[in-house]
Amino acid sequence: MSVSFRLPLIAGLIALPALAHAESLTCAFDTECLDAEACNATDYEVTFGALDDRWLMSSIAGERPFDQLAEEDGGRAFVSPNTNGAVGLLQIGPDGSSNYVEIGIAFPYRASYSGQCTPS
Repeated sequence: MSVSFRLPLIAGLIALPALAHAESLTCAFDTECLDAEACNATDYEVTFGALDDRWLMSSIAGERPFDQLAEEDGGRAFVSPNTNGAVGLLQIGPDGSSNYVEIGIAFPYRASYSGQCTPS
């Protein structure tokens, strides 16, 4: 295994335990984009934490369960099933940068948020 391949692998393995063993993360989103409207500043905040073999996002909007979808180079992606007529996708990078997208099913809409997740 070459050194150039091992360094990203080691960095990813070091970053993963911080998320896997954290009781919860606080994700503070500072940008909100709704459908085709211009993006705006926001102060939307959620907590995201392990719950048995799933993850749970909690916010003023309620709770949404998530399953881990993918993991690569210290970053992770999570997907939520249909909850109140919408599905969600959350990405958390190895540095805590994050993006959350919620997409309506029966009533088409898209809301996306970007910000930072930190251990709480």
